[in-house]
Amino acid sequence: MSILLKTLTALLALSFIPSTGLAYHPTHGGVDRLARHDVREMASTRRGSDIWRGIAGESLGTPFLAIERLERRGSKRARVTLQRQLDSFSYGGGALTFRGQAQEIHSLEWSGRKLTFAVETESERLQCHVKVRGKRAFRARCSPTQVGQGNDGYYSDQPAPIVHQTNWASVPSVIAACGDAFYGGSSQSACLDTVKAFRYNPAPVIAACDKAMYGSTSTLACVRKASRAWADPSQRLQACDAAVMGSSAVLKCFDHANKASYEPSRVIAQCDKSMIGTTNTLACIATAVRADRDVAATVRVCDESMMGSSAVLSCLQRGVSF
Repeated sequence: MSILLKTLTALLALSFIPSTGLAYHPTHGGVDRLARHDVREMASTRRGSDIWRGIAGESLGTPFLAIERLERRGSKRARVTLQRQLDSFSYGGGALTFRGQAQEIHSLEWSGRKLTFAVETESERLQCHVKVRGKRAFRARCSPTQVGQGNDGYYSDQPAPIVHQTNWASVPSVIAACGDAFYGGSSQSACLDTVKAFRYNPAPVIAACDKAMYGSTSTLACVRKASRAWADPSQRLQACDAAVMGSSAVLKCFDHANKASYEPSRVIAQCDKSMIGTTNTLACIATAVRADRDVAATVRVCDESMMGSSAVLSCLQRGVSF
């Protein structure tokens, strides 16, 4: 059995890893934050005058995968205007993360509106594609093949291994989390039914929903919304709980946050600081998560430059790239 399959259960339990303290900061401005000495492998392709690069790198000893865009305007030197780490990706019937696994990247090229590329881990070769715009931007989909080395020294594709989905309703820590968060057998059973096929370990977000919500109905609604995430969304839920008041508003915020293609905790907090009233704060968040990058800095500058929540929101709508 391959290393990738053996670590499936552990990988499903991973959450998005905060960028604080790492050499790579994918959502804090998104401009050339990757130290060159962290790069292991790089593949590039062009679209128009822009250069797109796929990077297999290492941060504090942990492998990661990133995509960046270099824009050239006229005779000026090309500069990095987008840099995003690829976190989760769909793999057969489950979901995994590139972080800790991606060793090499090859064959980066455009196929319609998608970037296609090959990724190698210690034991697998994955053929992947990813969109760079829209709701599913930077969420890769991969077709797994095992890596076998022939007499010529080159890799050869073999039949793809079968990926087994974890039944989280059978995991003791998840059962305990549902038991702690809900009162009564029917609610506890509904919790287990909801999280059974999650892409990640749901225990942390169950506890986060319990803390953020009032009553079993709202808590269960929160857990159901968490099922849309590709990795543990507890951080963004906590940001929503801090930004708006009441279960209904927190659920709306959480719903918006789960549509983001980046970790939106910073921009949620900035919308809270910059807007007056829950309605305006939610409108700010709903607009911000449509961007392909963290726009907390844009919200802050709009707030400093404009007067009133309506003007700030109008400024943000003009500054966000859809």
